[in-house]
Amino acid sequence: KLQGLDNGMQRIVDAMEKRIEEIRPGSILKNHTLQTLEDGPDGKIKLIFATTPQTPAQTVDVNHVILAIPKAPLAKLTLQNRGVFPPEIVDQVDAAFGFPLVKVFAVVKKRWWEEDQRANVGATSIPTRELHYWKSRTPGSTRGMIMIYTDRPGSTFWANYVGKRGEQLTPDGSAKPTDDEFRREQSERLKHKILQVLREVGPKTLRESDIEGSGFGIMDWGRAPYGGAAHAWRPERRASDVLCSLAAFNLTGSSGQANVHVCGEAYSDYQAFIEGSLRSALHVLHLIDPNRMQRIDKIKAVYTMTPWLCPKGDRHAHCQDQRRAKRMNKEEKEVDISGTQQTSDQHKRT
Repeated sequence: KLQGLDNGMQRIVDAMEKRIEEIRPGSILKNHTLQTLEDGPDGKIKLIFATTPQTPAQTVDVNHVILAIPKAPLAKLTLQNRGVFPPEIVDQVDAAFGFPLVKVFAVVKKRWWEEDQRANVGATSIPTRELHYWKSRTPGSTRGMIMIYTDRPGSTFWANYVGKRGEQLTPDGSAKPTDDEFRREQSERLKHKILQVLREVGPKTLRESDIEGSGFGIMDWGRAPYGGAAHAWRPERRASDVLCSLAAFNLTGSSGQANVHVCGEAYSDYQAFIEGSLRSALHVLHLIDPNRMQRIDKIKAVYTMTPWLCPKGDRHAHCQDQRRAKRMNKEEKEVDISGTQQTSDQHKRT
């Protein structure tokens, strides 16, 4: 079952970051750009980070590397290091492709709908794929939020209203007086355009002052570094083979335990949702130490949610048992449904 979170899925990342800092203070390093990977001593991998305005060049030796980065920068990394990544891995990274999606938000002081949620009313009148309305949860409040959610060609239209050129890391909202002229002009253009489209789907008398002062924003997921908000498989690609290969592999010329791993929404069995990211991340952690969860808590052990992607062998014998149990459970349910249907048909004939 899909589940939303108040204040967004970023809360999951924030909670994990907080927990890691509690266990290993100072272990999270930000603003580091991975440039290349090399074989290190004692079966380890040497990570070489590029020099940036924020950080000097750095080299780190690690036991495992989990590349939990978007598809676009991952593809760039593998292409820049063709001799380091095996050719089949470079090819499989390109087995998925991204959709450039744009989200535009606006908070209005006086909404013109009473449903808690409303979808796509007036969507065909403006450049968008979807149009969503939400009622404020504050008792007695008249406020509401509207979200424009679109892919091409609507995304191309709205992308012209982002507040800066080039990459976009975070949503772009109302400009500050200290921002540069381009940023301030783009902010005004965005708010004015939002007002125009809201008049198409709402009251014609809507004014700019009816939009919360800083209650609007835009996010173009098609820009770097993301290159897409959701992903899908290219034609004639066997997803299960790609997932098995990318979940654990060696660098060119390396031997021993596979210690390079790829996970994320793009390379999961549940693309386009954060559930895919979480499922693939859990599977990678499981491959690194398949018996860890069993040692921690035998009763609540969660080995992997995708046991069919596990390699065969003694280290993953319990995964195959888990897979067989799921298949048998499914078959039992199908038999039960079939039997219920036959009984129902007999009653009807009687």
